[in-house]
Amino acid sequence: CGRGNDVEGMLAVPLWRNLAPYVTRVALSPLFAVSYLEAVGRDPDARKCSVCRRKGKPRVKECTGCRKVRYCSPECQKSDWKTHKAKCKP
Repeated sequence: CGRGNDVEGMLAVPLWRNLAPYVTRVALSPLFAVSYLEAVGRDPDARKCSVCRRKGKPRVKECTGCRKVRYCSPECQKSDWKTHKAKCKP
């Protein structure tokens, strides 16, 4: 079932040569979150302001144009608008 098969790379390394007959190759699939068992994604309250990196009070608000940038206050949004305006695309 794979024990000692495809171990040519190990045979080339003197330190691993003695272990090659006992090696078994294994394929592991990645684990994925199941939405009906656990929360998927980030907690919206944990997001931070794109300008000052603080949390919003009571919540961080998204840019209504692109929904990619978040601001904690109107002041941060106004200070970032000149920079963000060029990148803001729905």
